[in-house]
Formats: sequence, structure tokens, C-alpha cells
Amino acid sequence: MQFKSQKKDRPDIIIIPMIDIMFFLLVFFMLSTIHMINVSAVPVELSSMHNTINSTAESLIFSIDGKGEVFVGDQKVDRTLVGKYAQAALAVNSNVLIIVRTDKKSAYNDFSEVVENLKQAGVKRLALAAETRY
Repeated sequence: MQFKSQKKDRPDIIIIPMIDIMFFLLVFFMLSTIHMINVSAVPVELSSMHNTINSTAESLIFSIDGKGEVFVGDQKVDRTLVGKYAQAALAVNSNVLIIVRTDKKSAYNDFSEVVENLKQAGVKRLALAAETRY
């Protein structure tokens, strides 16, 4: 009596759907990281520092450009109103991080006035923005 040899076929691995999924994931992560970048700030040329830390905490950003003008996000404000903006942000979230971005060409006096106004407004969490130096 002869038995038929049952040849087991291996299942085919279809790779095209896996490539589609990987492409979708790549596009998803690329687009989601775009929204992590703060695009509502005035462009300034930051100083560079060693050992900088990236923060993802909720923050309010003050920028000082090379001419000494102060901005909240991308809106120009008077230097004397900096404290009022900080107090409004603290009223909404008492744990808000205040970030000061200063252009390399700005005067130290402009920076010190903004920091002094923030201290008088009761800001406890203050950070300085800088580029990472390698």
C-alpha cells in the first residue's frame, strides 16, 4: 500500500502590508514631532550652553530680540506688562514654567528688566532658553 506524501506548504508571508504600516508609522511620528516644536515664538539667535535640558512642561515663552523688544509668543508687548502676562498664566496654572529666550545681540539690561518684572509677579519656575553646545 502506497501512501501519498503530504507535502506541507509553508504559508506565504506577504510583506507589502507590513511596508504600508511602517510607512504610516513613519509619517505619523514625523507629523507629530512637528507639533512639539514651538512655532509661535519670535526667531532669536540663542546662546549656546553645555548640559541643556529639554522641557515638555506647560510653559509661557518671553522672547527678547536683538533690538531689546519683548515678545510673548509672537506678540510684541511692553516690557512693563511682562509681569501681568506672567500673573495671568500663573492664575490659570500655578505650576507653569516661564521660559525667557534672549537673542545673543540683546543687551543684558533688557534681560535683567524682564527677569526682575517676572520675579515681582511671583514667578517661581523660570528657565532660560539656549542651544545645546557639543
